[in-house]
Amino acid sequence: MTATTLVAARRQFFHHQMVGFGAALLSILALASASETAEAAGPAAGSEPAAASKVAGPGAPAPGEQHEAEPGASQNLLRVGVHYAAPPHVPGASSRTPEGVETALIDRISQAQGIVAQPVVMGLTDVAELLGQNTVDVVLTALPKGKKTSWDSVREVATGYSFGAMAIMRSDTDIKNWQQLRGRTVCVAEGSWFAGMLTQQYGAVEINYRAPADSLIALRVGECDAAVHDSRLLEEVIKFPEWKKFSARLPVVHEQRLVFAVPQDDGRALEVARQAARHWRGAEFQKLAKKMAHNVAFEVYLDQDVPDCH
Repeated sequence: MTATTLVAARRQFFHHQMVGFGAALLSILALASASETAEAAGPAAGSEPAAASKVAGPGAPAPGEQHEAEPGASQNLLRVGVHYAAPPHVPGASSRTPEGVETALIDRISQAQGIVAQPVVMGLTDVAELLGQNTVDVVLTALPKGKKTSWDSVREVATGYSFGAMAIMRSDTDIKNWQQLRGRTVCVAEGSWFAGMLTQQYGAVEINYRAPADSLIALRVGECDAAVHDSRLLEEVIKFPEWKKFSARLPVVHEQRLVFAVPQDDGRALEVARQAARHWRGAEFQKLAKKMAHNVAFEVYLDQDVPDCH
């Protein structure tokens, strides 16, 4: 989409919100525009994630054209193990905000600490084993809330970000609890920490989409009975007036906490992780969740080309 077209779309979006929902959503335009500036800390719409490497492992995804990083290739390189990395943006394709905040954390490390933080897809490889192989310098992973780690020679640095699985549906849905998802279609996004769990635990029929915006468009047009995403994101999305018809929700389950796992004897990686965690203390994650929700809502507005289901 050209800059001129995007500006026109934003103006149309502004007019739509003023007519249909009043001034409550004026901030969505301001924040969406702010996402195009270089200081954006989060995964702004249209941003391109750092090129990711892939570590072979059971179930490891293959996010596009990637090259494996050489261990210890550069003192200026920090290889960050992640379970998923969004593929690079393709010119002409719709911009998409990825699932989760991992992209924002990695981008912030590069911006604030003057190093190249490169995501390395680790699949289902054991964290301690991966760090022991010197394949990555640090791992960014989610752990069940309240669970203590039992890693040998690995230190945990808490990011302060916690989240869970949250489902939203049409307001007139007959789904009232998670067990009633059995046999129903559920939209999820690539990179979701909860993909697979919905089928295994609740018997839901999962449909995978490229990003949260695509999943939510599918929900709005009736392709899915529910959409399940990061609770922090969805809690912000359903505050918008245009989501009132899709604001039925199931309580948050499977709460997770996001942590850095660092080799105990790697002082450099430990300090990088601690500095990153310090930045996100206080209200920074809440600001990021709001920004991501605004970006996702704008992406849905731009790309939904059929009416909502009735």
